[in-house]
Amino acid sequence: MTKIVRRGFYGISARIGMNKTGLFTAPNSGYMRTKFGCEYVRRKRLWRNINQMRIEFTVKGRPPKKHGEKSMWARDDEAPFVVSLRKKAHEARSEAGLDDCFRSLVALEIAVFAPRSRLEAVGDLDSFITGICDGLQAADAKVIPYLHKIFQEPGQEEIDPRHPLLIDNDAKVVSITARKVALDEDREIYYKVAVEPVQTAPSPNKRIKGCATLRPNCLRQLLLSTSRYMKFQTL
Repeated sequence: MTKIVRRGFYGISARIGMNKTGLFTAPNSGYMRTKFGCEYVRRKRLWRNINQMRIEFTVKGRPPKKHGEKSMWARDDEAPFVVSLRKKAHEARSEAGLDDCFRSLVALEIAVFAPRSRLEAVGDLDSFITGICDGLQAADAKVIPYLHKIFQEPGQEEIDPRHPLLIDNDAKVVSITARKVALDEDREIYYKVAVEPVQTAPSPNKRIKGCATLRPNCLRQLLLSTSRYMKFQTL
């Protein structure tokens, strides 16, 4: 049985069907085609897609670290680590099907793995955090003229320091989780990085202004309780 709701409360105008359980459903679609239902589902899907986006990758060696007055982009002892970070980040981004960095707020997770005897000597965790954050975004414009020559070598175009890879700006990093993990003595140093956008879309459970929560049961009760204000036509 299918009915057409011509007019009624809350501006409802939809093609609605009733299934065998007595609940209203929308034929040929997975949600109620109401004035507010389409927007509700659109936001819900957007929320799900954003939260499913997570870029993870592993890099051999220690992370680049920010220390001293000279930029890590120009230092002989740090530039190779920046290159390793950016290459793996670019690979992970490409595998995820992204052609640009995240432009929203992001959360960052870092885990540095090192042999137990070198866990302290490998470096300070806070310097690794700043090094990774800077390495995943574009280099500062003031540093570009002084970039290390390694960035000018053939094949480095995809990690051009002038372009951000995963983070638009480290000011948009709103959550950081970082740790060091001890390994057996025969293991090599490596680290893992994960970047994911923080939810900026409205929660799918949040009411859309001017409309009751559009669940089939609730809509059925609404239609039944206000049937005298509605005009139905049976197809």
